Order: sequence, then structure tokens, then C-alpha cells
Amino acid sequence: MSDLPLSASFTTDLGTFSLFRDQDYQNAQLVNQDGTSIWEKVDGSDSVLDSIGYTSELEGLLNNDFLTSIGIKELIDDPINFNPPDGSTDEQTEASVANLREDYKTGKVDHIIQKLSLRNLVYPMDADFGNTQDYIQINQFTYKPVNQNIFFAGSTKEKRANKEGFLGILENGVTNGSPKEKHLGLVKLPMPNQLQDSNNVAWGQDQLNAITAAVSSEVFGATGGAINLIQELIKGDKKFGELFGELRDKAGNVINNLGSAGRDAKGIITNNNAALLGRSVIGSAILNIGQFGVTPETALARGAGVVPNSNMQLLFNAPTLREFTFNWRLTPRSREEATRVKNIIRFFKQGMAVKKSNKTKSGTNTSFFLGTPNIFDIHFKTAKENYEILDRNDSVLRIKTCALTGVAVNYTPDGMWNAYEKGMPTSVLLSLRFGELEPIFDTDYEEDPFEYDSSRPDIQPVPIDAIGY
Repeated sequence: MSDLPLSASFTTDLGTFSLFRDQDYQNAQLVNQDGTSIWEKVDGSDSVLDSIGYTSELEGLLNNDFLTSIGIKELIDDPINFNPPDGSTDEQTEASVANLREDYKTGKVDHIIQKLSLRNLVYPMDADFGNTQDYIQINQFTYKPVNQNIFFAGSTKEKRANKEGFLGILENGVTNGSPKEKHLGLVKLPMPNQLQDSNNVAWGQDQLNAITAAVSSEVFGATGGAINLIQELIKGDKKFGELFGELRDKAGNVINNLGSAGRDAKGIITNNNAALLGRSVIGSAILNIGQFGVTPETALARGAGVVPNSNMQLLFNAPTLREFTFNWRLTPRSREEATRVKNIIRFFKQGMAVKKSNKTKSGTNTSFFLGTPNIFDIHFKTAKENYEILDRNDSVLRIKTCALTGVAVNYTPDGMWNAYEKGMPTSVLLSLRFGELEPIFDTDYEEDPFEYDSSRPDIQPVPIDAIGY
């Protein structure tokens, strides 16, 4: 089998391995870094040559049809190399996420936002923010993908170190990092005249009649061992091959249990209520096979004047994301303040714009990808008293990092055109619509700073006397 082409070289905790295989994956050979074959497949039948070196981890990788079909490129520490099939270029282009992020993480014109911020974007210019006046501060950041290591980690070791590999995700779930990367600037504005929030959670009605509950009890009682199988797989006590065999046995147990439950039901089914409900369900199923839409509820309601007890309950479905809309009337009183108003409007409009590659020429539509717009942090501030360190206003809501989903500007708020020289409107209405990037959880109300994950410095403790989120 020495004539098989090299499919991939990859590294695990036990060393470097090379996989040789044919196109159909009917013949393959796994060789360790010493050149010793530890596993092979001949005409579709595989055999282990080194039971010590051939670990359950390697077995899981080789049994994954997707990974073997692409040569296990997901596990290669070096970037993937693409060779153009038409020979249009002799150079190799590396598929590097790091290079792609460099093209999009900082927009081509983000430096203009930084220049605007250096102009001290405060309205009104003579405001005494932080001393005698409360205010809102809006910071702008470039966006950083929160799950990059799950899909495009540099290596398998990096995924495991961050607990974002296969077993780490099964054990701990998906970890989201901070979406903020580079700070671009900030704006200070008066407190909005309309300031309100609404926290919501999605709940939904759910029904469970007696027959469904009875069948579910038997099925889930037999499949409870599946959880134990998954836990053993995570701990490494089970191999993938053993897992599928035991799952097949568990499925057989489910059928056997249902059969046993049917035999045990001889006495119960004689109960008039259970018998009537059973006849309705079976009759409905037979009619539905013939495309006659009659439900058990319809049969009972029309035929007996009753309906099954649905045991209806309101159950939790999912969290929801909050949205906020803030409005200001900006009325410049001088030429310099008029410039600040224009700068503030541009700060938000440009910041929410979709990004093209920073190598793209302005004015063209050419861009292979589109980058995520910048994101924003919103803070409500007040005056510090008695040598306080923070000026955060804990008497109103807190807001997590947001996307700016809408900017609306009314240049004629009085219903007619009024302008200073150079066409500057005498007054404009600025409306900003924000949407939080992640839901609010109960752990966000923790007051102990040592209970917070160090990877999320954007989530701060909430004192007991603060309203919080």
C-alpha cells in the first residue's frame, strides 16, 4: 500500500501522524511519526496493527466521514494550501483566517472615525457632564467574532486549551467571548427625554394528554442510559464503535419495553376512560391514513361531548434580545457646534455601515466578503460623590454591547426648511436604534467581581442597590 497518495498530516497529543488513502477511501494506511503503520484499510476492511498507538481519539477521527473526506484538514496546524487547477498562477494562496480578519477587522475608513473622536464629540459643547449633568456615553468598537476558535482555530491544541474542541463543547457547551476588539471613539450626549426598557422572556403553551404521557414514560425510561453513554464517551471510557453498538441495543430495549407495557395494559385498558381515549386515537390514525383529517379531540367532542385533558402548561422557550431607541433634538448655536453636530451624525452613520475589505478601492462594488459593522457600548453616567471611583449611573438600566441597527435623521423637524449659512439646518432630530448582541441571564446580576469570567471584561458586577440590566 506504499503507492497510496498522502491525504493529510496532522498532530495530536501523541505526536504527528500521516494518513495515506485512495480516492474512494477503500484502501488507507495510518502511519506515526516514526514511519510505523498502526492502522490500515484494505478493500474496505480495516485492521489495527498497533493497539497501543491506535487510540480511541484516532479511531474517532478516522471514523468521521467528513474529516477523512477532506483529508482531516481541520486538524492541520498549517493553513490549507489551494493550488489553482487551471495553472493560472504558480504561487500558492494560503487560506488563513488571520489574514482574512486583517482585511476586515478594521475598516478602510475607520481611521476617520478615530479622527472625529479626537474632536471631542460632545453635545452641547458647553455641557457640564459628570459634574452637574447626567449624560449618556456611547463608545464605538470594531467587531471580533465570538466563536472563531470553534470553526477556525489555529490547531487542535488551541481548541482544547480553550475548551472549544469536540469533547470540551459536549462537556461545557458553547463559550462566547467578548465581541469588542479595537476602540475607535466615543460620543457624549444629554440623557434622552424618552428612556425606558422592557425585559422579556419567551414562554409558550404546551400540551400532554394521558396516552402521550404514558408512551413517553416508557420511551424515556429506557433511553435514560443514553446519557450515561455520552458521559462515558466524553471521559474516554467508550470508543465510537462501542457507542453505536450500545445505542442499537438501547433502541431494542425501547421496543421491548413498549411491548411489555402493552401486555401489562390488559387490565388498565378495560378502564372506560382509557378505552374511549384509545379508540379515538386509533380511529383518528386510521382515518388520517386515508387523508381524512379527523383528530381524536374532534371524535371525542362530537361523539361523546368531551375532550382529553391536555394538561396545558406555559413552558419556557427561549430568552429574547432587547432593543432600544434613543432620540435627541440637536440645535447648534454656533458654527463650531454645528460642525460637532455633523461629526456626531457621521460617527454613527459611518460606524453602522457594512464593511468591505480594506484593500478595496472606494466607489467600487468589488469585495469577496462583507465585514461586520462596528458595535457600540452604551453607558449612563452621573456625577461622582464622596470620592467615588466610578461615575456609572446605577439608578437606571444597564445595556450590553449593541449593534446599531438604525440611524434616522430628520433635517426639518419643524415641518419646514430652516437653515443657517452653508445650508446647516437650524435643528435636527437624531434617532438611534440599538439591539443587544446577547440576552440577559441571571448570572449577569452577580455582585461578586471574582465570580465573573476573566474573558468577559465587558460584563461588570452589579451592586445590590443597582437596578442592573
